[in-house]
Amino acid sequence: VLNSGVVLKKNVLESENFSVTAGMMSYYIYEQNYSFAKYYGASISDIYNPDKSLKNQDYTADKSFFQFFADTAYNNVINYLYLCEDAKSDGFDLSEETKTALKERAYSLDPEKYGRGLSSEDIYNAIYLSVLAAEYSSNLYNELAPKAEEIEEYKEKSPIFCQNVDYLMYTVSYAKDDKAAKEKAQKGADD
Repeated sequence: VLNSGVVLKKNVLESENFSVTAGMMSYYIYEQNYSFAKYYGASISDIYNPDKSLKNQDYTADKSFFQFFADTAYNNVINYLYLCEDAKSDGFDLSEETKTALKERAYSLDPEKYGRGLSSEDIYNAIYLSVLAAEYSSNLYNELAPKAEEIEEYKEKSPIFCQNVDYLMYTVSYAKDDKAAKEKAQKGADD
């Protein structure tokens, strides 16, 4: 039953137009672990044993590394769902070219690497959701970012808010009871 993937087809999160299956969550959790391990590189074995189950290794006193990655993945997926719902309501979707590239990527990966019973379709759906969210977010940012002429207009109207100051600070120290050292320090500070 576990190898068939039936268990992984169950929806664990849903929004109006999108759903995330247990298989997709398995992929997201694995990706969190992979990103974490990649960030720490060779020193990852100082943090946890990559050859042992993450469920049996403490991240904190009351949370395993597996639960840490699962919680992080869960929070990311909630954001994906919000962004994807907004994208859908705005009529935003990925191009067919991007979808094809994602499908090729998903089907080139070994599903077993991400969990028992996971399918390439689960991986594609997970990648699609995260990329749609990222591209829509980027699109929103680009739409909302001020244009160069708007920035220039603002600088003309409110120059005081657009000024920068650069400065350097030097500390000159001296022995408290040494008058000659104090005078030398004062001269250095004045210079």
